Amino acid sequence: MNAQGHPRGSVYITVLGAALLITIIGLSVMFVQQVQNRTALGVSNCAEARLYARSALESGMYVIYADPFWRTHFGNGAWCTNVPIGNGTFSLEATDPVDGDVRSGASDPVVLTGTGCKGEARYRMQVKVETAQALGVCLEVSMHAGHDLVTDASTLNSDQVISANHDTNGQNGARIYADAEAVNNIKGGTYYEATHSGIKPRTMPNTATVLNYYTTNGTPIAYSDLRLWGQAEILVNTSFETATAPWYAVGACTLSRSAVYRKDGVYSLRVSGRANAAAVAAQDLDLAKILNGNRYYVRLPVLLQAVGTGQACLTIESTGSGVQAFYTPPVAMAAFTWVDLAGEVTPTWSGQLVKATVSVVLNTNAEYHMDAVTVYDTTYPADTYVMDRALLGPAVNPFGSRQTNPQGIYVLNCSGKKVIIANSRIVGTLVILGPNAASSIRGSVAWEPAVPNYPALLTDTPIPIGLGSAALSEATMNTNFNPTGTPYPYVGGSQNTDMNDAYPSVIRGLIYSTGNLVFQNGTAVEGVVVSHNDITVQAGALNLKYKSTWLNNPPPGFDLGSAKKVQTVAGTWRRVVP
Repeated sequence: MNAQGHPRGSVYITVLGAALLITIIGLSVMFVQQVQNRTALGVSNCAEARLYARSALESGMYVIYADPFWRTHFGNGAWCTNVPIGNGTFSLEATDPVDGDVRSGASDPVVLTGTGCKGEARYRMQVKVETAQALGVCLEVSMHAGHDLVTDASTLNSDQVISANHDTNGQNGARIYADAEAVNNIKGGTYYEATHSGIKPRTMPNTATVLNYYTTNGTPIAYSDLRLWGQAEILVNTSFETATAPWYAVGACTLSRSAVYRKDGVYSLRVSGRANAAAVAAQDLDLAKILNGNRYYVRLPVLLQAVGTGQACLTIESTGSGVQAFYTPPVAMAAFTWVDLAGEVTPTWSGQLVKATVSVVLNTNAEYHMDAVTVYDTTYPADTYVMDRALLGPAVNPFGSRQTNPQGIYVLNCSGKKVIIANSRIVGTLVILGPNAASSIRGSVAWEPAVPNYPALLTDTPIPIGLGSAALSEATMNTNFNPTGTPYPYVGGSQNTDMNDAYPSVIRGLIYSTGNLVFQNGTAVEGVVVSHNDITVQAGALNLKYKSTWLNNPPPGFDLGSAKKVQTVAGTWRRVVP
């Protein structure tokens, strides 16, 4: 039986082995097919992920081309994350290989890294991007003079090239911390960066048409719409011809009119029975006429009936600084002689002004007379039209018809008058036509165009620009400079109803003159400065920070064929392995 059963068992094993082999072969075929399918799917996903990574880079280059403020708006690191595209997503990030900060260095290249994802596939691609410089135009440097650029006994600082279509000249110990170039000569002064003479003249705007768009589309402001400064008397009852009020006694003394001694007219103010040297006559001033930081001329003619010394005094009381006294220079006084206690004082304080009082300070309690007194604001010349402590922008125009301009373009026709712009915030493009040679832009001024790539200041006649370094303080100026409708900064800033803010004194934008330009004090400009003739920097320092906005996206009148085009740096396209 065993002998007969053995063959049958062998056949069974053989059949079983064959079946197992066939099964293994079948499973192997299926496995190979699955591997091939997965491989094909992976290859397909990787190819799509690569396309999505390339799309991320293309979107980044488009952003750079389309947004003049892309460095500020997008900054360092991730620009977008997991943006849906096709059947996957892409992400984009940016870095600055020069200083590590995309937001600084207007000419620095940027490395863009795009990541595409599809399924489990992830592909990272990188390229270096730069903006193609349009060589030879005035907007590609921080400052350009159509003729001479002169730094006279001053310091010029710039993070970009300064240039001139004639000479770049330093005088009287001038110091120039900028790369300087000129068509003819670079001379004088001390240059701390590279110099390059013999350049080709830079292309300039057409003086016949450059202002046309702005004068056509701007809202007019006449010089007479501004405040004529004058020298209006602040005191009441300066001659005492009919009364002593509103003068009053401080301390124990008696006020009366007297015809015995007089400076003019018939009567003077007699201050008698003085218990001590601090007992004097005083007058409280109209607080609306006393402005923080303004300069006041005080003259109090006094006849003292003894030998002594005297000063005029302006006493200020405020919620922040308490009581403060501002004096004119001390004067020696002979007995029974009219002496002017006179001079200029500049009161400053913090918080709310509560009280302002004018009086005399004497070192004796002798009787005195006072007559022909005066106090007036001498901050600006009497015949000057002034834009002071004002806010001008697309939503607000405090002058003349008060008609606003949605683009913030205003045309100030000075007609040869003296015009001063000071201690104000301007959101817009201001065209200043025909100012008198004594006109100026000074004090604390915060200025930016309402349309980001528009000019800030355009002028056809020289007007000195001499901003102070002090911030434009709402509390100091008693003015809200960022009310509803005019945020600071104008694009993406904040607005409120208080007066607690302070803003840097700087002009952010393009400054252009068809004539000359003059800079004084410690003026700061962030943008581009162009004059069709001479530029002179004098009396202090000029601090320039270049912005490529007007080169990338030229405003009307400045399209010199200079628009920057985004380009990739050859040889920098590469795959990045995580």
